[in-house]
Amino acid sequence: KLDGYFNVKTKSSFIRNEQTKGVTVNFTIVHGKRFYIDRVHLKIEHDEGDDTDYDAVRMQLKKRFFRQFKRAKYSKKHLDEQARAIKQFLASHGFLHVSIDLNEELFKDRGTVDLHWTINLRKKREFSFFGNHFFSSSELLDQIFTFGRSAWIVPATILAQEIKEAYQRGGFWQAEVEGKDEQDRSFFTVTEGNRAQLASISFEGLHAFPERQITRRCFAKLKRKRYADRASVDAAYDLLTDLYLKKGYLDVKIEPPSWTLLDDGQYQLLVKITEGAQQQIHQVSIPGYESLETQGPFAQCQQLKKAIPYDAAVIAEQKRWLTDHFTKQGYLYAAIKPEHRMSDERSMLVWQIDPGEKIRFGKTIIQGTNLIAHDKIMAHLAYQEGELWDQEKVRHSFLRLKELQLFDSILFAPLPKADQETERTVLLKLHNDDPFELRVRAGLEFQHIRQYQTFAGVAYKVGATFMVKNPSNNGDLFRFDADVARSHREVNFKYQYPRLFSTPLDGLLHTYAIKYEQPGYIGSKRNLYTLYQHGFLFGLRHKNQYIDAGLNLGFEVGRTTFNNDDLQTKRAALQLAEAINFDPRLLNQNIPYVFLEPTILIDLLDNNLYPTSGTLSLISFKGMFPTNERFADSYFVKLLLEHSWFVSIKRAVAAFRIRFGHIFHRDFSDIMPNERFYLGGSHSIRSYETDLAPPIGLFTDEEGKEHLVPRGGKTMLNFNAELRLPVARRMSVAFFQDVGILCGESFEDFCTNKLVAGTGFGIRYHTPIGPLRFDIGWKWKKCSSLEQSYNWVLTFGQAF
Repeated sequence: KLDGYFNVKTKSSFIRNEQTKGVTVNFTIVHGKRFYIDRVHLKIEHDEGDDTDYDAVRMQLKKRFFRQFKRAKYSKKHLDEQARAIKQFLASHGFLHVSIDLNEELFKDRGTVDLHWTINLRKKREFSFFGNHFFSSSELLDQIFTFGRSAWIVPATILAQEIKEAYQRGGFWQAEVEGKDEQDRSFFTVTEGNRAQLASISFEGLHAFPERQITRRCFAKLKRKRYADRASVDAAYDLLTDLYLKKGYLDVKIEPPSWTLLDDGQYQLLVKITEGAQQQIHQVSIPGYESLETQGPFAQCQQLKKAIPYDAAVIAEQKRWLTDHFTKQGYLYAAIKPEHRMSDERSMLVWQIDPGEKIRFGKTIIQGTNLIAHDKIMAHLAYQEGELWDQEKVRHSFLRLKELQLFDSILFAPLPKADQETERTVLLKLHNDDPFELRVRAGLEFQHIRQYQTFAGVAYKVGATFMVKNPSNNGDLFRFDADVARSHREVNFKYQYPRLFSTPLDGLLHTYAIKYEQPGYIGSKRNLYTLYQHGFLFGLRHKNQYIDAGLNLGFEVGRTTFNNDDLQTKRAALQLAEAINFDPRLLNQNIPYVFLEPTILIDLLDNNLYPTSGTLSLISFKGMFPTNERFADSYFVKLLLEHSWFVSIKRAVAAFRIRFGHIFHRDFSDIMPNERFYLGGSHSIRSYETDLAPPIGLFTDEEGKEHLVPRGGKTMLNFNAELRLPVARRMSVAFFQDVGILCGESFEDFCTNKLVAGTGFGIRYHTPIGPLRFDIGWKWKKCSSLEQSYNWVLTFGQAF
């Protein structure tokens, strides 16, 4: 009704589910047509004067506010906003005491509303300003309106003091304002004077810091501004106070600003400081928990050979660390209090800790419109009843349930515990998502060549996803994805079944059909051959708080065919196969494989989007074995090892990654190009274009022009180092060093003279879905005259 649906009708029904012991509420809303505003009536009431005196006000109100209501859709929120705007408009015309009444007349048969506005105007008081230049009349009027409705009875002399205060806040120290009342009008004569300019700053009682340091760190902005407005002075004094407190001067006193008028009309600021004694910390003690004194933020205190200032920010950091530490141990209500003690002229910070009782997980109560069996949901929780309380396990439980894609909302709400209780009950509120979901997408993409993209051409891309959620009431999901573009086509059928056979394993059945049109080299307008991948797999996956392990077993048929049978295309395809060292006998052949792919991911990062500490490790095997004896030599086993680690250095983060990969196979030419290792691009060596780090092939087109094509290798070693520095709230810069070696035939080729490297820097803009990243890197050396000496990338996500 607040939005104008006055004929709304509602009804509800209840369905009991005997299996889950729950009740589903079906609520039906028929809102009907939205009412619109038909006629608007305005009545002006006033205390004194003739009606003709208020005709101008009535006309202005109708023109400015009431004409827009005609035939507009009804909205209570909009009417309230307009009522406030009307009061503000009338106040600017001297009517400070206004009351507005609105009566609404409904006509449900024709769906309209008539509005009857009654505006009561009390005594009018006009305000006039003379001599003001820095502040406009409307800005000065806003100062008067801070008194609200009482402004019309406040004498002009008091209002003049408020205006004078506003001028002094702006730096007009000599400003004078004279107010005078005359019947229903108030006059204000303003003598602004010159705005105070700051000539110099002097200090009295300053001993702890060099005067130059204080001026640079606290008063630099005030000096640049030059005008001595109160807001800038207060901000500088706040910085000065914070600096003293940070250095342990807890009793510092800074007197109000003292100004001296110089002969040239400028001012000198005198800052008087009483510093007091500096409080220092020589030692940190945690009685009963001495082992913590060498951990976390306390380790730095132990390493320092001299005392550190008593800094409230450092104390707060230590308390947060202790609170987190004991919370992880199950002590949710630990009492942690710092004490500052003196002993033999040494200052000691003593942390008194009363951990209290350990809190454990109690029962989990599931609430909401949920059709999944209770035991299925409980199996996805990362905690069990009776375990020590760990907030990280609650967060991980939320992520597990979210991964199912079955719920519209998920909420964990720990309930308050009663006295003497050591278990805490968890209320889990779940609301099922719609059982069927259809998503469609469309956009543009850059030209694809194997795994990499180029700016050479832009193509369309359209796709759709259809999902059936929880068809068997066991938390399962059926998903169909189809994407079609000029250069490729992908069709995927997936069926996910969590907790297969009541084990901690999630099952996956995946069928796919993929087609790639291959131009062969960047910039080619003609596709030379087409790559097909058709197959299916059965997968098992186990995921807990830190480990994500999976095993895929499947069957795939790969085929590489000519796009047409003309002699020129065949010749070009054979030349390309020779350039990338690929056996041309495997072209235009269906090669069936059975494959086995185990993977283990160990995630110990503090944050996956913006990591500052921790490690991330990946171990992956992939074995593909032809089922046709004709292609028995095409088998291979692919190994990939990857490890990343991150170290915080104050505000900066040092990030490192090392990768090693090897394909166990006799002949490199029998390995399909899409299974080889490549270097170059936004996630490996950024000074090279994607996949174009040596060794590379050389292809000559029909016009005699040479092109570089990625060849790949059997063995790969890659190391990345990056220093990430924040420069603003959402911006950071990075300096990186990328190196790698790629060899094609055997370990004998793995030598340092094949080392490729790049050095560069980048800029990141932080978003909720990861950083928008620009990187530019320069090669240490060029292997071909066709290469550029540098390469740049613009993409989303971290390099690693």
